[in-house]
Amino acid sequence: MGSSNDEGKRNSCLRSKATSGSSVEDQPSGNVDDDFMDGADSQEGSSISVIIRIVRAELMRSFAFFKATTKMNPYAVVEWHHGDGSCPTVVRTPSDSGSHLTPQWNHTAGNQPWSPGHSDRLVVKVYHERMGGIGVPAFCGAASVDVAELMNGSETPTDTNRFTICCTSDLVLSKDGEPTGVITIQALLARNVEAGMGQVATTTATSTHSVQSFMEPLNSAEVDAMRIDPSHFDGHGKRLGVSGGTAAFFRLHLKPDSSLACGEKSHSHYIGKDLSHARDELHFYQQVVKLKNDTSCGGIEHLIPFMFDCAGVLASQIENPTGTVEKDPVDLLVIGNLFDGCKKLRLLDIKIGQQTASAGWQGKSRLAAFRQALVDSNTNSMHEGFRLEGFDSPPQALVSMDPLLDVSMLGLSDKTRKRALRLMFQRLSAEDIFRHFADTHQDVDEPAGAFEDTMSPSEHIELVLHEMACRLLQLSLACRLTTVPQKWIGSSVALGYDCGTLPARTASEASVRSRVKVSIFDWGRSELNTLEKHLQLSESEQQDRSHFWGYYIEGIDRLLYGSLSGYWNRYGTTKPWKELLVWVYDFDSMSENDFIGKASLSLTIHEEPTTVGLQDESGNVVYGATSTGRMGRTPSTLNYKLTYRECPSGSRLKGRWQLHILEGANLPVMDLVKRSSDPFVIVEAISEDDRRFRQQSSVILGNLNPRWDEVIEIPEVARGGYFEDILNSTATAFSDQLAGHLTAGPFEQLCSDWHSTRAQKETGFRNLSSRLDGAAAAHQRRRPNH
Repeated sequence: MGSSNDEGKRNSCLRSKATSGSSVEDQPSGNVDDDFMDGADSQEGSSISVIIRIVRAELMRSFAFFKATTKMNPYAVVEWHHGDGSCPTVVRTPSDSGSHLTPQWNHTAGNQPWSPGHSDRLVVKVYHERMGGIGVPAFCGAASVDVAELMNGSETPTDTNRFTICCTSDLVLSKDGEPTGVITIQALLARNVEAGMGQVATTTATSTHSVQSFMEPLNSAEVDAMRIDPSHFDGHGKRLGVSGGTAAFFRLHLKPDSSLACGEKSHSHYIGKDLSHARDELHFYQQVVKLKNDTSCGGIEHLIPFMFDCAGVLASQIENPTGTVEKDPVDLLVIGNLFDGCKKLRLLDIKIGQQTASAGWQGKSRLAAFRQALVDSNTNSMHEGFRLEGFDSPPQALVSMDPLLDVSMLGLSDKTRKRALRLMFQRLSAEDIFRHFADTHQDVDEPAGAFEDTMSPSEHIELVLHEMACRLLQLSLACRLTTVPQKWIGSSVALGYDCGTLPARTASEASVRSRVKVSIFDWGRSELNTLEKHLQLSESEQQDRSHFWGYYIEGIDRLLYGSLSGYWNRYGTTKPWKELLVWVYDFDSMSENDFIGKASLSLTIHEEPTTVGLQDESGNVVYGATSTGRMGRTPSTLNYKLTYRECPSGSRLKGRWQLHILEGANLPVMDLVKRSSDPFVIVEAISEDDRRFRQQSSVILGNLNPRWDEVIEIPEVARGGYFEDILNSTATAFSDQLAGHLTAGPFEQLCSDWHSTRAQKETGFRNLSSRLDGAAAAHQRRRPNH
């Protein structure tokens, strides 16, 4: 994790940039053409406009009054300096609250007419906002650059390709002649921009109209334009029920000879969603279809591959589970089916963003937004910027955790139980989410001679987690390469794989990876923003988009951080596991779990049942209940077996330690009301280089002598470099030069484990974000999008 020298290392790096670059002061250059005023008149009618994107900054020191205790809230302003001496402010980013030395804005604004040959300059200033904007802001530094320099090497927009995304530029910030940091900006060129685009709205009515023009639901003619010929599908749509929200889903059967199948798609490739609850999504997907081949839409083309394939609208007769067919056809939104080809899909539905509702946005009332804000503030959305909304095919260990166990005597309804289960999911951390997702120890029994022809569950999940981390890393980079900020409120990320089918050993690694699911979806309250639309927004609306886009990117980054940390601790070492700990807890649904005892096991094979005593945190013997249920002097014990299985040649795993947890005996009473306990076991393996594998057993209700009879596998990798492969393969998917930015520095700086402090986890997350920012900036410097 991060050390006390992190800030010094960052400052050394920034000083290096300042030395290699041209230091500038907080004033424009005096080199202005004498005939600029004549040119300014012609600029008003110019067909070329410049839009500025403020990406991020790295500051070398704090400018807060109380430097030791205050986190800065930086914001940036951009002044356009004309030859006549005028210098209007064309961009003002939102404040990135609490970001301190590493603000991330991704703010796109401004729309200034410009003609080549003029000496216009930009001055970018960074300030620290004090007291929520009430106090006088603290100046952090400024940078100046010729507008023409930002266009270097970029093609001029044409009537057919109206937007050009230029390379990013790193400018050295300075104050009083001393470098104070580096700010990354980017210019975008637009041709034939409509009159009024980019102007700040002068009235609330104008502002509201500009937004609503992008969000109006499709009328019947637009729906009809997206209709699909029913002959593409066999039979009726079969009702599947409601998943998560209010919209029902329907199974569809695509004909193999349909043009929609393209000779590749299976009969279950598509699924139907009740259009009466998905009209806003149809509007979103309609725009996606239009933008698929448009490289001038602001980088959204990088995100489209993560979205569901949308075929259009299908009017279908509906068959109910009882077999009856409804009289009137129902309009269905036909989208990609995550369950396609899966026997048993383990699926996470993760809602992104620390704020998942906005009053007045897409029809959301103030009361509904307030209720949603309460959910946000009491779930993992507030802590990590995302929360788990649904978990299909969860492991038995998670199923056994009854969220209403402590109040089971009240006889609460099934509806209340579902709400409690959903809240339990929503409060899970990234570490818990990926630990349960990776839990395969009860999925398949392993008889003698098994897994000769198929991968074992442990081998399968390693490849799944590796591919999932690669895709999430690609998604995070794709968000950064999208120059137009999006307002995707309440949208989700789907992570899944088929846990009901084990791949054959003859199957290629690529085919196994292709079946891993990583998608972004749920666009009911989302707007697909483009450069052209964004320029029509008022300044406050542009800042609003940047604000929510920042929430989205941070949520994706933290999800990636959890994925990388989980993989790092399971498979990030070739060193042997040196210690095996077994922790026994009493499950509590309304409070922290009670610690019962622990045992340290030697990593030597024990094929016969072995008994070990439990100890408390101080190493003292734990005593349990007597046969009468009273507390006595009977030691608490755990019975187990430990074996090792080698994996075949060619496997990514060398082998698996198999800890067979048989039973516990004479456990102490932790629930004084029920005079019993609800025990479960957490297994922790620690490697010589301090990687920490963790997995848990099922909860056994009301039992002081529980029998688990569960086998938990601790994997050993066949070779090193798997973690580095995630970073390298993802980087080269965009550009060969990016790998160095992602792999620079120790990998430990990008990860954490369950015992890391909050500060250590935050340092690791910031390190990851910084490397991602650098990689995205490098990609845009080398390969501008034309």
